[in-house]
Amino acid sequence: MEYSKINLSSLTEENIENTYLTLLTHKYSFMVLSTNHQNYILTKERSIIPVENLDKFLKEREKDIYYKTIIQEDTNSRNIEKELNLFYYYLNQYRLSFHKLYGGKYRFGCIAIRIDDHSFLTTIRGKKELDEYTIVNSVDFKNHIVSVRGKNHK
Repeated sequence: MEYSKINLSSLTEENIENTYLTLLTHKYSFMVLSTNHQNYILTKERSIIPVENLDKFLKEREKDIYYKTIIQEDTNSRNIEKELNLFYYYLNQYRLSFHKLYGGKYRFGCIAIRIDDHSFLTTIRGKKELDEYTIVNSVDFKNHIVSVRGKNHK
């Protein structure tokens, strides 16, 4: 588990966005944001979680299993129009259930539709727009690898 800690004067959208880019660039599991004697965790999903006991939080994270994502080219030109229609139906039905955080960016919420026995389409992590989705081609539970087909949108 790799993470970094940064001291910030405040949690402005600009500070959060710059820290988020650092998190992605260095491929940290998360980042600890420390401001005014309060610690927060910034996740890859762009969530900000206040943490009262940082040592306890870090100890609990040692038990977590992190998956590596591999972006593949999808050589199977399957027709997923039926699944996409269902995906957008649910997306529109539950749009207001997606929680927002700073700057109107979405942080939590997921819709997933099975395509076949091995793959499904789902909303992307850290989404700015709800209509962004990816196709998960496979999940290797033994080696902790998720194979996806890039970011797509309507």
